[in-house]
Amino acid sequence: MSDSAVADSTRADHAVWKILVVDDEPAIHQVTKLALRNLAVLGRPGELINALSAKDAREQLEKHPDIAVVLLDVVMESEHAGLDFIRHVREQVANPLVRIILRTGQPGQAPERQVMVDYDINDYKEKTELTTQKLFTTVIASLRSYQHLARLEHQRAGLEQIVKANHELAGHQNLGTYSTGGLAFLAALIGARSGLMFRWADEEVETLATLQEIPEISAATSLARRHAGRGMQIDGDLMLIPVPSRTGIPVFACLGGMSFMSQGDLTLAGVLAEGIGAGLDTVLLLGRLQDAQKAMVYALARMAEFRDADTGR
Repeated sequence: MSDSAVADSTRADHAVWKILVVDDEPAIHQVTKLALRNLAVLGRPGELINALSAKDAREQLEKHPDIAVVLLDVVMESEHAGLDFIRHVREQVANPLVRIILRTGQPGQAPERQVMVDYDINDYKEKTELTTQKLFTTVIASLRSYQHLARLEHQRAGLEQIVKANHELAGHQNLGTYSTGGLAFLAALIGARSGLMFRWADEEVETLATLQEIPEISAATSLARRHAGRGMQIDGDLMLIPVPSRTGIPVFACLGGMSFMSQGDLTLAGVLAEGIGAGLDTVLLLGRLQDAQKAMVYALARMAEFRDADTGR
């Protein structure tokens, strides 16, 4: 699954669970709507997306890559249209997260044992056995399974982001470019739209990097002042992330506009901030060494001038 698809599946429109209903019988769509009308899992309601054919289903999946569950008929525009759609989802779209529930009115067209072995589906139901209650509980179980898988996939992608950040940032020896890169990686990891990285001590603020819509520096420093020493904090629509530094001057990243936050996001952000802080210390140390070298070269040049003046050479 691509990084963009992972982002879509784990972040896009977290207000609802998207459920794709694929069936060429309009009555099935009506029955499904009635059965799932009060569905809510973890405080998020379900949203039904309807498709009357496998072709329509492909188009809906392209529009909504964050679909969590597919209720899929087998026989539509062809006898195996539903099975062909499964291969499309798993092999061409390469989406292993979406939960697929195959429900058929003609079991002979797709024998359960053969389908379960040959196709990557998550449940097989005959329409005659799917009562309203059974459909409701089946979908809830599938949504919970999807959430767990999406969270694991997001954490894997986040760890890849951390490794990539450490690799790319290692080449930056300039404080400005390093800070900008570190802030960009943090924002990408937690889905923030705005950001600010700054050093703050004795009411003196030094802005190290900014990102897109910049949070008010006064709001950021106020947040840092109220929560100094308390670790990562979320206050309203702002998130304050301490960036550990051994320079003696506190460094913070203040991010805003997050679409969704989970405990996994917070953990990964903390790990990445640790790495950024260590790299920041290295950049600052290299800067001091370069300044010391320049001062030494200047001092030696001045000594040479004085020597030449004394000797007349």
